[in-house]
Amino acid sequence: MDGSSTPTPSAAGGSTKTSSSSMIYICGECHNENEIRPKDAIRCRECGYRILYKKRCRKRKLQKLTVLYNIYLKTILFFFLFQLLFLITVFVRLSCLIRIYSS
Repeated sequence: MDGSSTPTPSAAGGSTKTSSSSMIYICGECHNENEIRPKDAIRCRECGYRILYKKRCRKRKLQKLTVLYNIYLKTILFFFLFQLLFLITVFVRLSCLIRIYSS
C-alpha cells in the first residue's frame, strides 16, 4: 500500500465517533482531567468530586488574570520598596549633614 490510499469508512468512523461524543472536564478539587461520555456519571475518577469544569472554561482565564495580577502587585511592591530605600538614604545623608553642621 502506498501512503496516498484512504482509510476504510469503518476505521475512520470508529475513531472520530468516540472522540466527538466525549468531552474533557477538569475536576474542581484535584484538577485532574476526566474524559466523560454522555451516559457517564458526572464525577471525578480520582477523588469523586462532582463539580467539573470544561477544559476551555473561564477558570483558565481567571488563572491567567491571577498571574498578571501577581506580577502587577510585585511591580507595585518593588516600586514602594525602591521609594523606601530612597527615603532611607536621604534621611541618612541629612542626618550626616546635620551632624557636620552642628559640630
